[in-house]
Amino acid sequence: LHTAYRRQRQMCIRDSFRRLGIPSLPDESKSFEYFGDFFKRRIAKEDGEGGLLDSDLNAELRFHGIDLVDVMKRAWTDKDNPLVSEWLDANREFLDIIVDGSKRPHSYTPYVSSQPDTPTSTRMLSITGGFYDEHFSISHELAVYAMERTGIGDAQHAWDVLQAIHRLARHTVGKSCSVIQASTAVNIERRACQGEIGLLEHGILSAEQLRNYEAQLRRLPPFPSFRWTIDRHERFVFLDTISALAHRAAIGQPLGTESSWRSLS
Repeated sequence: LHTAYRRQRQMCIRDSFRRLGIPSLPDESKSFEYFGDFFKRRIAKEDGEGGLLDSDLNAELRFHGIDLVDVMKRAWTDKDNPLVSEWLDANREFLDIIVDGSKRPHSYTPYVSSQPDTPTSTRMLSITGGFYDEHFSISHELAVYAMERTGIGDAQHAWDVLQAIHRLARHTVGKSCSVIQASTAVNIERRACQGEIGLLEHGILSAEQLRNYEAQLRRLPPFPSFRWTIDRHERFVFLDTISALAHRAAIGQPLGTESSWRSLS
């Protein structure tokens, strides 16, 4: 289900870029690959079987001795997780681009309909909410990267990557249009904090580094209030939904069937 949803999201994103006149990548094969996709591709190649279902992924990871939660929270090296290290070597350049890009003060996220060119495409519930779920997934990959840097003793690089996760959370919540997206930003922030605990536990930071890092954390901008998110978006979604129901009643369409509710989104 997650893979199908991501595929639909990518179609919406490409459509939004096309409408904005942004050219597609010259070679889409040379792009970032999530570890889950990398792992499924490798297993299919080695076993000669079809692709793994998302529901089978965690079990297969455990079978191969890979604990993704652990490598996001604790220092590790290529000897501990050679397959994760292989994925990281292939995607390190892209992760560094994300780290650098997170330093920009503003971000633009296109909001497009998940059902373009249909009668329900103007409903607010049909709007695909930007890249917030991609931000959440990227925060996991960045945390893996930070813990690998921690494992080899590169504390400064690990800290820089963890700060990128903090900034990603703020880019997400700053552009969020729903409580769900704002909650996602909070979870991204939690991922950065867990990584920082892993960095502290590894014991490679000097007293001066600790003081500098504390000062950097204090300079992070606060999260906007959830009340602001609700006032800006959620109440308008409610009004839009009520308007759609009123329109259905006015033209004699049923309100209580499953298909009628599905058409609202």
